[in-house]
Amino acid sequence: MSRKSSLHKLHLDRNHMQYKILSEERQEDGSVMIEIIKQYNSSPVGTYLD
Repeated sequence: MSRKSSLHKLHLDRNHMQYKILSEERQEDGSVMIEIIKQYNSSPVGTYLD
């Protein structure tokens, strides 16, 4: 896990956002591609993030 992806996850946790990481892969240039679904506001998400 890269430093930037760790910081992004920490930011989401700190803001109490619900999220689910679908995939995380390192690209050839060293960057990390994260596929994520997250709650954008305080609306209930139901089973969307299960």
